[in-house]
Amino acid sequence: MARHHANHEYVLPRANLPFWYQNFHNDHAEYVAPHWHEAIEILYVYRGLVTGFMIDQQQYTVAEGQMLVVPSEAVHAVDTPPMFHESISLQFPHKMIAELYPQIQQRQFITNDRQQWKKHQKQAYKQLQPILQKMFELTATPLKSVDNILITALAYQALYILINGFTIAASSEKQLHRNNKLVVEIVDFIEEHLKEPLSLTELAAQLNYSKDYLSRRFKQETGMTIHHYLICQRARQAYYELQQRDAPLYIIAHDCGFNSLRSMDRALKVNYQKTAFQIAREQ
Repeated sequence: MARHHANHEYVLPRANLPFWYQNFHNDHAEYVAPHWHEAIEILYVYRGLVTGFMIDQQQYTVAEGQMLVVPSEAVHAVDTPPMFHESISLQFPHKMIAELYPQIQQRQFITNDRQQWKKHQKQAYKQLQPILQKMFELTATPLKSVDNILITALAYQALYILINGFTIAASSEKQLHRNNKLVVEIVDFIEEHLKEPLSLTELAAQLNYSKDYLSRRFKQETGMTIHHYLICQRARQAYYELQQRDAPLYIIAHDCGFNSLRSMDRALKVNYQKTAFQIAREQ
C-alpha cells in the first residue's frame, strides 16, 4: 500500500512501562498529520465524541464508550473540529507483541466496523470496555510507582482480549509489508542517530546497501524519501522536547539534530502548523 505524504512515527514505550499512552482532554480543534508507526494503537473515548479520525483514507467517528484500533503500519490522521472529548490512546510496539505472540504477523484486526461484530465479539467488548475505562481513570493523574504494576496488568489484559476476540488470518499483502526488515533497519538506525549529522551515503554504508537501492526500497514501502522521514522524525522529537523542557529554542534545535532554529521552525510548520515558540508557549 502506498503511503503518500505520511510520516512515520517511532513509538517508544514510556519509562518503566512496555507501552505508550496519552490522555486527551480537549474542547478545541485538533489536527494530527497523516503518519504511520510500527505499533498497534487503541483509542478509547471516555467521554464526548471524536470525529474526523482517518485510517487508510477511511473516516471514523468514535462515540463515548467506544474504541478504535489502528493496526500496525496503517496510515492515520486526525482532523477534529472543536468538540469536547476525553480519551486515551494506547500504543503497543509491534516488536514487543511479536516477542510474546509471534503469530501476530499473520493476524489482522476486525474491530472498527461495530455493525459486523458477532456475538462473541460483543461479549469480548463487554470485558474490554471496563478495562479501557479504568486505564483512562488511572492515567488521568500522574501515576505513582506502584500504579505501574496495575496499569501494565490492565494493558496486557486488554491486549489479550483484543487479539483473541478481534483478529482473523491476515492477507498475504499485509504480511508482506510487516516483514520488510530493510525498512525496520533504516528506521532503527535513524532513531539511534537522530541527533547526529546523517547522510544517505553513511546510512547506505552502515547497512551495506547501495544508496540507490536503499532510497528506492524505502520510497516504495513508505511513500516518502529517507531525507523527508529523517526531518519528520527530528520534528517529532523537537515537538516533544518543546513541550517537556524549559530550554532556549536554539539548544532544543541542536539537540534534535537541526543545524539552526530556522530549519527546526520550517519542519515544525510543515508537520504541526506551529513554530517552536508557539509550541513552547503552550506547555
